[in-house]
Amino acid sequence: EAERQHLLISQWESKNNKLYKSTHRNTTQRWRPNTSPDLDLDRDLSDAETSDEVLQQAWAELNFIEKGRERCLEMREKTEKELEKVRQRGAELED
Repeated sequence: EAERQHLLISQWESKNNKLYKSTHRNTTQRWRPNTSPDLDLDRDLSDAETSDEVLQQAWAELNFIEKGRERCLEMREKTEKELEKVRQRGAELED
């Protein structure tokens, strides 16, 4: 489970870095002289939409990871209770 979570996080970071780099490239191009203000406005809107999409995707993935974490904690708690019962049963059998 931990490996799967690590893989998901790595994939998200990789994808996010690609988006960040393209957004950064657009930002640096925007500040060059002799660019059209209309094109800048279109880029701003596109960047905002991309940022919202990235943010929504990040929240969805974080939610998925949190649910997986909660599921693992529940499984661990259940397993610890079962282990304690087995230990008690083992102690009874030894006596």
